[in-house]
Amino acid sequence: MYEHYCVVSQGGVASCTGVEDPDVLRELNEQLHEPARAQHDDYLEAPSFVRGRSSELDRLGIGEFDQLSRTFYEANRVHVYSPLLVPGLFLEFAELADDADVTLDAMLDWVTLYGVLGLQGREQGRGDLQEARGGPKENLRSFASEAWKATKVLRLYEAATAPDGPDELTILNHLNTQMLIRGGINISLTTPLKWRDAALAWVAHTIRDVVASDCHPELYEGDHRYYQGWGFRSLLGAMYLQMMWLMTATGEVRKCKGPGCSKVITFEQPDPSLEGLWQKGYRKPYKTRADKEFCSNNCKAKWHYHNVAKPRRESEGARL
Repeated sequence: MYEHYCVVSQGGVASCTGVEDPDVLRELNEQLHEPARAQHDDYLEAPSFVRGRSSELDRLGIGEFDQLSRTFYEANRVHVYSPLLVPGLFLEFAELADDADVTLDAMLDWVTLYGVLGLQGREQGRGDLQEARGGPKENLRSFASEAWKATKVLRLYEAATAPDGPDELTILNHLNTQMLIRGGINISLTTPLKWRDAALAWVAHTIRDVVASDCHPELYEGDHRYYQGWGFRSLLGAMYLQMMWLMTATGEVRKCKGPGCSKVITFEQPDPSLEGLWQKGYRKPYKTRADKEFCSNNCKAKWHYHNVAKPRRESEGARL
């Protein structure tokens, strides 16, 4: 992932993460905006370099310096991290389209933390730093579409594997006959058990499709030996590997404690590939979901009411 990503629209560069100076934005517009690539959808692209000011000269208080001599250009810094070692990355991505439309701000927040999805290089089967810069295929419409699909995958899996039996309403809200036909799934939606089977079949088909196109077995070297793991050509592929591990998990799968809620909070995934662990500049995972028990404050409040407030009220009433 790059330190700076710019929003490129039909009219040029609209904004860049970490950049507020209008003069710098104008320079980035000259660097990135190409009328031939202009399209209706805003897209993200990382510039090759960004202009800054020499903070060292400012600190020393050097007087009437020519402004040009106080200016420097630096390469847009690259940060390296291993997506497979970020717990619940797919779960977090799927939450983006859960209750609202995916906005440009939500897309920027995501890319600032984890980088672009890797859509620019998928057709060529590439996953190098050049493709991580983004481009026209890393647009808001495509990002929102992938987030929406991930939400369907996760919610259908959760509904089909709910502890008290299939969540029929959620399945029928997220699944339809056209989806099954496009996936080549010959299961009619006539009974709750068939709804469950159809939901899991569609989830498996979607995971299989992304993993087959974006991921591959890989050998990694470290600690004087080789390790078998996974490689991937896009961040999207890495996230669907996590979803594949969730669907085939043999260890603990922790779900929300809220009454009637079956959302997955975290799960025990297998040892991932050691991709990135020995690379210079490797960044450790950002955060963990290990202590999370509820998917939302609403579920937490419902659990507290049913398990704490209501029993206490009933107990106090019995003593009157």
